[in-house]
Amino acid sequence: MLSTGLLLGTGIALLVLDRVSGPILALHQASFVVWLGATGTHVLGHVFDLLRALRARPAGLGIRILAVAGALAAGLSLAVATVPAADRLQDRATAHIGLDAG
Repeated sequence: MLSTGLLLGTGIALLVLDRVSGPILALHQASFVVWLGATGTHVLGHVFDLLRALRARPAGLGIRILAVAGALAAGLSLAVATVPAADRLQDRATAHIGLDAG
């Protein structure tokens, strides 16, 4: 949870402060690496549990699936809302090499 919060927080800070370099970017990149490893390990650790749960239909599974779907919908909505700002920031970050500067 800490790596997710740090990744999200530094990403928002980069957008709000309109930064394309510096310590916040370095922290954002490092937190992504940590987040990716932690998330991958977590997901892989629960794959067989998920398969077992879907076959067994334990109590509360529907609520859990609904909670996950709601979290995914909220995350997707936030991602879509920030795409224009992130695209502008990305264009500024890569303009010096002529990549997607248009």
